[in-house]
Amino acid sequence: MPQQGARQTENLRLDTERHLLRLNTQSPKIQLPLTAATAGSPCRCLFHLLVESIWGAAAVASFATVLLWDGDALRSALSLIPTAALLVVYVALTPKNTVQEEGRGRARLILLKFLPRIRDVEGVVVPLSLRVVLALGVALYLNLGHAESLCDSTLTLPGILQVGLVKALSWYFTIRIASYTSSWLVATLILTFSILSTRSPFLETSELRAESTVFASFLVLGQIIHLIPKQSVAHKTKHGATAAGTRILWILILIPLIPYLSNIYLIHDSVSSIPPSFLLPQTPENPRPHPIEALIHSSRADFERMLQRQSRNTSAAETEYRRRYGIDPPPGFGEWLAYAKEHDSPIIDEFDDVFQRIKPFLRVGGREVARAIVEASKAKGVDVWSCLLEPGAGHRADGGVGDGGTKGGKARAKTTCSHPKRTFDRHVGRLLDMMLADLGGALPRRMTFLVNHLDEPRVLIPPPPPPPPPRGSLEEDHGGDGGDGGGGDADGIERWGGKVNMTDLAGKPTWDAITKFCAIDLPHQGQHQQQRQQHANKSADTSSSSSSPSLNRPVETFGLPFAASLSQSQNLCSHPEYSRQHGLFTSPTSFRLIEGLVPVFSTGAPSTMGDLLLPSPAYVVEPGFSYDQGRDMPWEAKSNDMYWAGSTTGGFASGRDSWRRLHRQRFVAKTHSSSSSSSSSSPQRYYDYDYDYDYDYDYDYYHHYYLREGAGRTIRPAESAFLNGRLYDTAATRIFQCAPPACREQARRFRAPPWASPHKPLASRLAFDVDGNGVSGRFYKLLASRSLPLKLTVLKEWHDERLYPWVHYVPISLGMQEMPEAVLWLTSTGLGRERAREVAEQGREWFGRAFREKDMSVYLGRVMLELARAADPEREEALL
Repeated sequence: MPQQGARQTENLRLDTERHLLRLNTQSPKIQLPLTAATAGSPCRCLFHLLVESIWGAAAVASFATVLLWDGDALRSALSLIPTAALLVVYVALTPKNTVQEEGRGRARLILLKFLPRIRDVEGVVVPLSLRVVLALGVALYLNLGHAESLCDSTLTLPGILQVGLVKALSWYFTIRIASYTSSWLVATLILTFSILSTRSPFLETSELRAESTVFASFLVLGQIIHLIPKQSVAHKTKHGATAAGTRILWILILIPLIPYLSNIYLIHDSVSSIPPSFLLPQTPENPRPHPIEALIHSSRADFERMLQRQSRNTSAAETEYRRRYGIDPPPGFGEWLAYAKEHDSPIIDEFDDVFQRIKPFLRVGGREVARAIVEASKAKGVDVWSCLLEPGAGHRADGGVGDGGTKGGKARAKTTCSHPKRTFDRHVGRLLDMMLADLGGALPRRMTFLVNHLDEPRVLIPPPPPPPPPRGSLEEDHGGDGGDGGGGDADGIERWGGKVNMTDLAGKPTWDAITKFCAIDLPHQGQHQQQRQQHANKSADTSSSSSSPSLNRPVETFGLPFAASLSQSQNLCSHPEYSRQHGLFTSPTSFRLIEGLVPVFSTGAPSTMGDLLLPSPAYVVEPGFSYDQGRDMPWEAKSNDMYWAGSTTGGFASGRDSWRRLHRQRFVAKTHSSSSSSSSSSPQRYYDYDYDYDYDYDYDYYHHYYLREGAGRTIRPAESAFLNGRLYDTAATRIFQCAPPACREQARRFRAPPWASPHKPLASRLAFDVDGNGVSGRFYKLLASRSLPLKLTVLKEWHDERLYPWVHYVPISLGMQEMPEAVLWLTSTGLGRERAREVAEQGREWFGRAFREKDMSVYLGRVMLELARAADPEREEALL
């Protein structure tokens, strides 16, 4: 009985297929057959509904559209133009009887009546091709803008011929199969399948999208197979042969399936290949922990020692100042310290970088510094704001603000800024008023200072003359006339700094200009970390509660450039390869270099430059960068990946390939570059770079490094082309600051969604931050959140002495060679996820303690005390 029922079912299926064959010869329209197949399992029934019905086809098309949509509504709307053009082409190529059959209904027949039709496709191929070539040539010329751009285009003659050949073959086979099926519906399905099946699963940011792409490819392939006539199948079945026929086309599903399965395997392999010792915390029994684990332990100990050694009273603070710098504190130091204590500032003594940046100005008379400020403010094209700080004096009995600048019985400072041409100061005046208003009593005198309007840093301070013999012979040793102190200082600044030079290097390489003094140890360069270590050693010697074996023990990074010393990692003189890896050094959007002894405030500066550092207004007064706790979420609810989205600021891309030397583009390209190649042991390959502009950036993008255990249990970097795209959600949201050829090439290279929510980084556990034209304004938002910031910067900022890498955030080097290993360990191991959460919580807690507006006021007040003394016109002699 079961065999008889099976034979009846098979006969019913064959009869139905023969009936459908007769219908298909009359109309190739997709329809739902009442076959026995639809009476099978629910999954099989659903498949046939999606493949063989018009509503199923619409559902599959909508599903594929959602998968391919990049979120750009404007670009999607514009895509309707080529879609409509293709509709006209396909209707024109469809035979007349098919058009009438598919266009039943008066309205549709009227519409189709006015559309052109080509009865003999093969007969018009040659003249149509010539017209297409001519139209493409005109479009290419208009797109490039002018003929000279043809030389800068990425298109080459072999490339054009190759693309043309592939296009010709695709159209040839499409025409053949459309003629075979008597329907041009198959052309749209073939194009859809080709797009879906060739999407790389290695670049998908979620497993769901990768799986959905394979599933959609499967459904579209089923639609294609359904459209192919079944004559051969019916004929073979009638004679007892196996019904193979078009079923062999199902092998094409391997096109998307094999890369997907390969991707899954490599994801598993990347995690299973992590050395076992990296999965355990640092203990005496585990002497080889992961470098991040070791760096976290070492930095925590340094941070705790720094907090313990802060001075507790005025006498201790003054003594510590003299010990560190060898001179007395500036006037107003006591009042400043009282303000810091009143507002519970956790930092009292850690202002070494401030002193190092002020130090060159203490080597000359204050009169010369004040004169340099006035002259620079009047120079043509200098583009700085001249700000007047008035400390305020006296108070009114009612406690209000009077002419004396007081409130509540306390003197309040007032800051006003002016510019010869500009009116919008980018919130600098508001920031200074907020930061300095309550410090009026501590500020010793009325003073003028300069603030940089541009994002990029400005000041290059020349090296000081060699240390003189005894003070009395200073003028003689330098050929002076032996005048008084004031005259000697004037000659000194002329001999030392010479005339202040201003050079516009916008769009040009700046590396040689800003590193030309690398052979000379500048007072502000490379000393921060040394002094921090010296103070830590002193604290360890005097405090029995702060000893740690990690204090002087170097951390083993196994050949990857994890930043064991942030100061060393940012030192330009130690990293000549940086010359081609950051937009500030290759082609800044604006860069007006001031070379000479001129104090100018900027929000950030590289190690070789001498700008005074000011908190960025974006951190305080610009609402677009503020942290909204209501938008944040618990750690467990965040995506286990690293997020970044932003515009391509950071430099100007003038030529076709110049964008490859810009840091933001390098980052996005690296996180979008992966293939199915497996890892191979190539230790320290990246140290073999040639320092020239023939560097192979594509090699850098597609080669990543992971720490692996080799023979003899040695751990070293292994080179791999694989990057787990599930761990990286990155995008360039706006492509600009580039010439048209460079903009077009970047648009082709990057997936550029039109907009990204400023709160989206809070949805990921790891939030990346990178320099733009200057410092990144979003860093404090990330630091205040429950996510872990990963920071890539070559710019020193005001907070560097209070913010400790590996305790409050994770630093990433400019080369980014260690980034894949860091992200893998922090997201894919139990210990790594635990440490990521701990550092995120520590950074959030410390931000609430040491980055309040009052903390910035304490910092800025200290800088102003030092600058007031350095630029005091009554200080005629040098202090150092």
